[in-house]
Amino acid sequence: MTDLLNFSLPLLKDSSGRDREVKQFGLKKVEEVIYQHLFFDKDHRELDKEVLGKIDGSTKGRMSANILYYYGIKGKNANNKAMFRGIFKDISLQEGIEHLEKLIVQESSRGDIENLKKIITHLKNGIDREEFENDSLYLDEVDEDLNQSLNEETDLLIVDEVKTPAYSDKIRERKCGYGRNPKIAAEAILEAKFKCEVDEAHDTFISKKYKKPYVEAHHIVPMKYQYKYPNASLDVHANIVALCPNCHRLIHHAIDLESEAILELLFNGRASKLTNCGIDIDLETLLLMYKG
Repeated sequence: MTDLLNFSLPLLKDSSGRDREVKQFGLKKVEEVIYQHLFFDKDHRELDKEVLGKIDGSTKGRMSANILYYYGIKGKNANNKAMFRGIFKDISLQEGIEHLEKLIVQESSRGDIENLKKIITHLKNGIDREEFENDSLYLDEVDEDLNQSLNEETDLLIVDEVKTPAYSDKIRERKCGYGRNPKIAAEAILEAKFKCEVDEAHDTFISKKYKKPYVEAHHIVPMKYQYKYPNASLDVHANIVALCPNCHRLIHHAIDLESEAILELLFNGRASKLTNCGIDIDLETLLLMYKG
């Protein structure tokens, strides 16, 4: 596992200037090549087959190599292994991004800053894309659990306490590193009585699936920061609020002045419960997480 405390990133090379493969495969594939090379120890041949679809092996890794070389990800170490391959192995993508961002500040005289910034942008895009693709599926699963709980008239038993993060090899394949349990979110919505926790008076429509006012589950401390809490799960009732669709989108897409006002309100309402669950955080740190 990468030891970030004693880790020094070698200088990236100058860009090859060849962007043919970058244009050919598009940003999504480019982002995945960079991610899997740095975080999953994939070599050029594996990337050509598994990411770029060149399954016959005829390209011999040249396609992904040219993509990586365009961003200066090139060179071999003392063991004759690709220098940057697996350099962030076994840490979360968000943790790797934060390390690169700190590196730019702490070593501002590096000659590879522009390439580092481009790589960070690609890696962040990967997280954003995954979250977008997974959110609708997750919300559908929450709705299913809500419907089942209502049909079974399930009694709620919620205890705010420290819980172990739900980490597994299967979940590890996801860029955020951790999954979300829709049952926990459904219980948080039941506890809120299907009302928006920003303002109970907020109107919403009636859900076709469970015949109650439609609200969505939102993690106050985002799940991508789970690595900061290795012994305390972020996927707990105390960290999940019920929001009307407008407030949920406001948090993610509004100007800072508006989103921060809502985040402060939600945080103040849950601060003590978060602490009981081992999630020690202050408002300033929370707001910075949403700027990342």
